[in-house]
Amino acid sequence: MIVYPFLVAIGLIVLLFLVRERRVQAESIRGVLEYWVFVNGDSMPNQNSLMRQLVKNGAISTNDALLFTHIGLHTAFILRAKNPHLFHPEGFEDETLKDTSLAIDAAAAPSLVILRFLAPDASQDSRYLGFLPNLAKAISDVAGGVAIYDVGQKRLFSPPEFAKLVGDGQDASRLDAHVRVRWTDIPLTSAQTLGLRKTGVPDLTTEAMEPDERVLVSHLLTEAAEQIWNSHKIQDKIMIQYLGTQFQVRIDKKAKGLLPGTALVHLMRVDAV
Repeated sequence: MIVYPFLVAIGLIVLLFLVRERRVQAESIRGVLEYWVFVNGDSMPNQNSLMRQLVKNGAISTNDALLFTHIGLHTAFILRAKNPHLFHPEGFEDETLKDTSLAIDAAAAPSLVILRFLAPDASQDSRYLGFLPNLAKAISDVAGGVAIYDVGQKRLFSPPEFAKLVGDGQDASRLDAHVRVRWTDIPLTSAQTLGLRKTGVPDLTTEAMEPDERVLVSHLLTEAAEQIWNSHKIQDKIMIQYLGTQFQVRIDKKAKGLLPGTALVHLMRVDAV
């Protein structure tokens, strides 16, 4: 068989173009927001019923409704009978969730709706931070919700708990609806934020801390996260005043030995005010 050189060249050019496009698309996705909504329904609620529920909840504007057709929105409806491994409590990343009654209820739910939004730049358009949690609540309302799992926070909510967080016309894009501070004793006592990566910036993790520093460190991490969340950008250092004392939060995005999407923070007392 004769292969013409120019055909080979065209094929290589097309291949290189596709590879480059995939890389550009991957690099352009900065924030990832994802919810798993465990429900009693046997089919995915249609868009019209969800829109009516969002309007009833007072949780959508004309501008927000356009996100239903956004290329970054991905949905999947999964039946437990066909994919039981996705419903197992071991699937929750936070060890504290696996043996709870709510996790057991979620594992027994007949179906699951996965919502994921891939956002190119939260600093340019952050509507998804309010839209997706409200959409998760609407699905739970319409389809008989059992539990809602926030993948970014690694946090499992009952429907009433989630409603308290985002219902009653609250701003569902605010920090405390998306980010929490978690303490771990493995391998050493330290604190970390969970949820900042929803806007495309790394989560923060501290060095080893003393147990009696929990209140102070939790406050400093929360304040630093608030500034980052509001600007959708991460700074090298953040100044925070607490109880009459000035603290500096230095952020090292290049520290070694960290999990992907994580930055190390150094907390320093500057001086008394």
